[in-house]
Amino acid sequence: MVVNEPVAFRDGSHRVGGGDASDVEGQKRLAFRLTTLYQLISRQSTRCLGERFGLSMAEWRVLVQLGERSPRTLW
Repeated sequence: MVVNEPVAFRDGSHRVGGGDASDVEGQKRLAFRLTTLYQLISRQSTRCLGERFGLSMAEWRVLVQLGERSPRTLW
C-alpha cells in the first residue's frame, strides 16, 4: 500500500493509509488469500490441461514460450 493513498472499505467508509499495524496484518491476510487463490487456479489448470490435452504444466509452459517467442507454428 502506498502511504497516504485513500482506501475504500466494503462498508463505504474511507481513510488514508498510514502504515500502522492493522495495515500490515491486512496485507498479510491479502497475500495469504492471493497465494491460496493462485494455488487453487494452478491445480485446476493442471487438471484441465492433463485431461483435455494430455499435457503437464511444464509442457504447457514450454508451448507458451515457443508460441510467444517464435514466429513458427508447432503443427
